[in-house]
Amino acid sequence: MLKVVAHKLSLPTLWVDTSIGIKLAKLHMGEAISEIEELRLAKLKESVTDLVRSCKLLCPEGDQEFEYSGERLDEGISGEFAKLSRGIRMLPHQGVHDAQTFRAMRAHVRRDAQLELPAEIYFSSNPVLELKRITSQSVFVSVHGLPPMLLGMNNETRRGMLTHCEDLRQKNVAKGRSYDEQFALEQRAFIDSMADFARSFAEKLVSGKIKFWEYFAFDGYERYFREWHRLTGKLSDWEGLGGFFTSDYFYQLPIVRISSQLYAKLVTDNRPIEPGDSMDVKHLSMAIPMAHFVLTDRKMANRITGLGIDREWNSRVFSESTIDDLFAELAKI
Repeated sequence: MLKVVAHKLSLPTLWVDTSIGIKLAKLHMGEAISEIEELRLAKLKESVTDLVRSCKLLCPEGDQEFEYSGERLDEGISGEFAKLSRGIRMLPHQGVHDAQTFRAMRAHVRRDAQLELPAEIYFSSNPVLELKRITSQSVFVSVHGLPPMLLGMNNETRRGMLTHCEDLRQKNVAKGRSYDEQFALEQRAFIDSMADFARSFAEKLVSGKIKFWEYFAFDGYERYFREWHRLTGKLSDWEGLGGFFTSDYFYQLPIVRISSQLYAKLVTDNRPIEPGDSMDVKHLSMAIPMAHFVLTDRKMANRITGLGIDREWNSRVFSESTIDDLFAELAKI
């Protein structure tokens, strides 16, 4: 069995869910929230910002902007995340996915028994050194805002995912499909979607009816073939590459395994899928292996701990209902 070792940064690292950023913005704007939430959020903001400014804690922002950009309070939410992160950002989800995949591909070709995933693959530069550099400055500037085209593509994808996942959940519940059965299907989702896209793209290429985003997707898939060719010397090797994408070397990657586990849980649950669930899965599949502490909503925290994902990747997961335990951990830093 392949052993995957996901290393964490030398500095304690906290990842904060988008829902917390929204509530912090509401608190800052003086909007009505419960008294207990107000006290907890104020303490969280004070504790985290003090530790980050002292270079004792990292609280990087990920792809959360895709959830709030263009929505009400987006300026305020961005400002709150900037205060927590001090401008430290993780790479986009696709960049991290590919970084893990290429390392796994090399390990698969060499038949390595262990795969090492350094924490630095989540960032464009060393975040600890970058935080120290930013902190040494008297002022730092954080910018936000997504290109309308990219935001539109993201919103369309999110709506499609919500509809697809909820339809699938209802069918699974009606059929009595188990979590384990769905988990096996989720593991194959990447290679299945890759094959479906290849067939569709080939058909559309003849007619010339290809959307602009499909060219980006084609280039993304083509990069896997180029890397496979570099490692093996084989061109257009569908059989070999497909063997990798259906092997433990791919399935055991944290960004793949966690996504498969959480999606399988969501679409076999009796509870309806919520609008932010698919984005939460993307965020958490990156954050859990990288961060020492994760603060998310109660339902998702319960799913993670129930599946043992937090223990598997040595990460402490909290929600607002257990935030006092997070405060106790932060006080030790």
